[in-house]
Amino acid sequence: MIVANYIFDFLVSKGITDAFGITGWGSMTLDDACHRKMKFWCCRNEATAPMMAEGYARSTGKPCAVVLTAGPGSSNSVPGLSEAFVDGAPIFIVSGQVPTKHFSSHRSFGTAGIDIISIVQPLTKFCVTVHEPELIKFYLEKAYWFMLEGHPGPVWLDIPFNVQQAEVPNEMDSFQPPKLEKSSQSIDYESIISLFNKAKSPLLLVGHGVRISKAEKEVCQLIQSLQLPFVVTRFMNDFLPFSHKLNMGLVGIKGKKYNKALMQSADTILVLGSSLPPTVIGENGEFINPKAKIIRVDISDDQRLDIFIKSDIKEFIKGLPQNQIKPAPEIWIDYCQQLKREHAEFVTDDMKKNPMDLYRFMKTLDGHLNQDMIVTTEAGGNYYSSGQVFEFNQGAKELTSVSFAAMGVSLPLAIGASVGNPSKSVVAIVGDGGLELNIQELKTISFEHLNIKIFVLENNGYTSMVKWQQEYFEGRLIEKPGQNSLDLEQIAKAFNLSYCKLNNHKTLDQDLINILSKKGPLFIEVTINPNGGIMTPLENISLFSK
Repeated sequence: MIVANYIFDFLVSKGITDAFGITGWGSMTLDDACHRKMKFWCCRNEATAPMMAEGYARSTGKPCAVVLTAGPGSSNSVPGLSEAFVDGAPIFIVSGQVPTKHFSSHRSFGTAGIDIISIVQPLTKFCVTVHEPELIKFYLEKAYWFMLEGHPGPVWLDIPFNVQQAEVPNEMDSFQPPKLEKSSQSIDYESIISLFNKAKSPLLLVGHGVRISKAEKEVCQLIQSLQLPFVVTRFMNDFLPFSHKLNMGLVGIKGKKYNKALMQSADTILVLGSSLPPTVIGENGEFINPKAKIIRVDISDDQRLDIFIKSDIKEFIKGLPQNQIKPAPEIWIDYCQQLKREHAEFVTDDMKKNPMDLYRFMKTLDGHLNQDMIVTTEAGGNYYSSGQVFEFNQGAKELTSVSFAAMGVSLPLAIGASVGNPSKSVVAIVGDGGLELNIQELKTISFEHLNIKIFVLENNGYTSMVKWQQEYFEGRLIEKPGQNSLDLEQIAKAFNLSYCKLNNHKTLDQDLINILSKKGPLFIEVTINPNGGIMTPLENISLFSK
């Protein structure tokens, strides 16, 4: 057996069945081995391959592979690799490389080669160039372990052309995972119990670490047991339906309109699996009550808070004596419910007009999303508005660029989600500006006949940027709105996609019913009012007081 075959036998043995990439001369042997062992999905730009693998991994909970060629094939993937790294997606990347005899200390290796490992090292949990065939087993096992250990993330094995074709020895060393020392910190449950029993306005903040720890069930039980109002970060916006009595929705600078008042009213906050970035607590932490006691549980270190517990969230909850903690006070729950009743709605009657308001379109679309659907979004107005109005009351799931809030990711995330979940319908929401960044992947969708509905929001491009330039830079625009607008109907035709247009708010409900009932890919142009803005938390809501 040669090294290339051994690699994909190993990945298949671990349950990895799909890979994304583009073939090239530096990876031809790897490509052939991958194609014979698993499904190889060809994208149109290497930048999107890790994004597709991320969409697959995050929507299925299973790792995914990426196969790249040498030189530009590998370096082109860095934008997608960055996305997968910051959002913690378990993807296993295998790249081709020039023969080892062409390695040098120069800027490039022979023809179409580069020292890719030095480039990707900060964006991977483990990466290495495999120089000797007898080390392939060791490095495969090591990379796979690192990919899943703790906070998951990308790993990368770079395989020179001559090593790909070399025979594998009969006996090879195995990787022995290090014995991870359990945290020496003994959890002071008594202090936590005391804080909650004294609290007049306790709050739970649910972050991505809950999903990484596979602790959703335990957190749901904790919420029910303690009758604890909770807020969510963008990673967890689809955690529970917004209709849940205690779900106070998305927190942060572009969260629910009342979330700042809610956070400033809480006197005790239990943070599960969030690093509390500025998008959640404000640039200077101004969203949090300065007198609040904060308890943060996560697998990564942080000493900024009153109580920090480095622990797996599931294990923390398992050891927490919930029967010793009083349920949240009814008067506090009533306050939270009042906030939802009075300030949860973003859509008003004056939005019922053409061209359609972004918030009204998103709200209407949300009403048609169900448990058999996955929705993807990306940077710009659609990212912020969907985060604020989507309620996931029928069990749909969302994928988006959370840490980067990047443009151009919705299509590749949708492709990965569709490949990983063939029985589900995928709804990809794309801005007309973001579409241009990875427009080539429309061909992947049409060629593979993926069940993806692509909603392109046509609002003259880069609307959120235009608003900021008008507000903060005296209206000096880098590019005039609509200056390079695309003919979206012709785009759909060029990529062999069926096309329709939504431009009437009166028929929007029925139009969406018709669109979402169809099978296969569909390209939908949505005419959106370019003058709408993004809403921010209200400042005039009375804080809780007992």
